Amino acid sequence: GFVTRDMQIIIWNYDNDPPELEIPEDTCVVAGETVTGVIRGTDPDGDPVKIEAFGGPFEITPSATVDPFPAEFQGPPSILNFEWNTACGQVRNAPYEVQFKAEDDPTIPNIPNPPGQVNFETWRITVVGPPPTGLSAETQTGRRIQLEWDDYACTNADSMQVWRRVGEFEIDPTCNPGIPENSGYELIETLGIDDTDFLDNNDGIGLSPGSKYCYRLVATFPDPAGGLSIASEEACDSLLIDV
Repeated sequence: GFVTRDMQIIIWNYDNDPPELEIPEDTCVVAGETVTGVIRGTDPDGDPVKIEAFGGPFEITPSATVDPFPAEFQGPPSILNFEWNTACGQVRNAPYEVQFKAEDDPTIPNIPNPPGQVNFETWRITVVGPPPTGLSAETQTGRRIQLEWDDYACTNADSMQVWRRVGEFEIDPTCNPGIPENSGYELIETLGIDDTDFLDNNDGIGLSPGSKYCYRLVATFPDPAGGLSIASEEACDSLLIDV
């Protein structure tokens, strides 16, 4: 069998420019902190604009919120306030994408209910793990250094990496999870996330007297989402040359 249907398509010829969107720059946030942003919509023709938001942060718990909700025509300008209280369970390698859609409401003489124009923009938000805290380093007999630190804040992390280098090195923690490749740090051990101490004896060889050893910790999160924490504060100690 078959079905025959009639469709009527009405094409209007009128000038209407699409609205413009102003969104925040791509950013990252430490799990547990709150992401806020103001999205602005304007229209070249001066028409009211409605802004809607979609994406990953609205599909998980705790989820993001926007105000006003439901979306409504405003202005211009049209303002949408975004807020997201992140949590440890949202740490992952890939950024979350928030899509914003702006639609205008044109007024065209002699054309009833003219369709509006739309515009889309995407805001990317990366959630990283908080840095491990409380790291301390203390020399022990036998050319060893004892490390201790606090319990990690995110219980869903699966391991704790111990990194070492000779000499101090500053790391910018802003949106920079893990250890930079050019830092000179070397991964010397991967422990369980519940471990809070480690004795560094350089694989039984002993550390070099006269050297200042510095350490940092990085927490890792399980696959498939993955993710790393911000590196801990640096803890250093020196082995004295004993003659």
